[in-house]
Amino acid sequence: MNRSVFQICLSAIHGPTSIPSRSVMKQMSKFSIAHVSNRSYFVNFILGDRQFNMPVHVEKKQEEGLSLQSFSLFQSFKTRNERRLKICELLQCSSADANSIMQIAINQRLFDDPETSATFFDKLKLLHQIGLDAKLVAQHQWLFDFSLGELEKKIEAFRQKEGVLKIDELNLLKLRKAELLDLLDLLEEDRESLMETRIDFFSREFGLSIPEVCSLLVERSFLRRKSLQQIMSIYQKLKDAGVSKSEIRNDFWIFKHKKQTIEERIQLAKRLQFDQFKCWMSRCNLRALKRSAEILTANKKILDKYKTREALLMEKLHIDEAEVGRICDTYPQLSKIRETKILHMIDFLMSEGITEDQIRAHPKILCHSPRTLKKRINELVKLGAHVPNVYVFCLNQRLYDRYIEKFLGGSASSSVNEGPVKSSSKL
Repeated sequence: MNRSVFQICLSAIHGPTSIPSRSVMKQMSKFSIAHVSNRSYFVNFILGDRQFNMPVHVEKKQEEGLSLQSFSLFQSFKTRNERRLKICELLQCSSADANSIMQIAINQRLFDDPETSATFFDKLKLLHQIGLDAKLVAQHQWLFDFSLGELEKKIEAFRQKEGVLKIDELNLLKLRKAELLDLLDLLEEDRESLMETRIDFFSREFGLSIPEVCSLLVERSFLRRKSLQQIMSIYQKLKDAGVSKSEIRNDFWIFKHKKQTIEERIQLAKRLQFDQFKCWMSRCNLRALKRSAEILTANKKILDKYKTREALLMEKLHIDEAEVGRICDTYPQLSKIRETKILHMIDFLMSEGITEDQIRAHPKILCHSPRTLKKRINELVKLGAHVPNVYVFCLNQRLYDRYIEKFLGGSASSSVNEGPVKSSSKL
């Protein structure tokens, strides 16, 4: 029912500009409305301890929203218990499941007026007809974001194209109707040309569930713009280049590119002497790709000399294998740093006067940026610091800023000693 009808009815109580609140609507009881003549109605209802009987003339534009059926339904299931019982009846579920559904409706304010309340029950009936139980309705509460008309049209489109809407393919209803129709046409073309759909292909090749594939198709529109033959051709090209299924699964954006572009990047990666092609190489700019190749070449040269990262640390810091193991266990992020950076950091720190003992005491310093360290060293020298501990360089920015504040206040020396200082060597 249109809220304007309520406004007209309540004008006798609160004035012509009042809008019925949710609390007022809950207090109304024994509401009946009778059609008298063209756009004229007679309204009876009780509000509080007062009974009202009044004629109402509804404008044409207001009458379009007048739904006696929906208002009747709203009044019939106005209390929480009545609504729960109705949900149990529609979905054939337990009271606990009905409470979960009702809470969703309350959160989305679906009981705020008669029209949305009636539509809510109609949606439940529709969803139950296509096979959804209460738990599935709760899992797919986004369905209530669509109007009843939208859901009916999309479900009917499925029935016409696919014969039936499978529960596993429910996520496809998130698409706009036009997008859904286009996808259904594509799925039909897939079957005719390759005897399977792209849903079957992605599920089989990448170990995805049908709901996961459907969500993927909704989120990645480019998978709905290419033919299945093009997708399979790109996939085969990537496999031939040595790209694993897990890498592709973690980067489905690779299918956004043309096959020719991918072929060109694969050849470029070979010329730049990459050991293996990676998905990110298809979209990064040429300058970044060449820079990555330079780093890779430099890494290879270092490993030709030191063989492993562990051997590099052992030789440069003069420690044994057990100590290297302890350091790597304590700071696992070291395993993700390139050998070129580790070697550069050790040489940089020693050039700044930091000793092997200090690096061994605080190996976390190897994980920091040389630029940040240089900035901090220069800042401390300018402030007149003569005995900064390596621990200070390892502080995060917040703690480092606090250290500087204390230093300027004349208490920096005590703040340094608060940390796990293992070496007191001077710079």
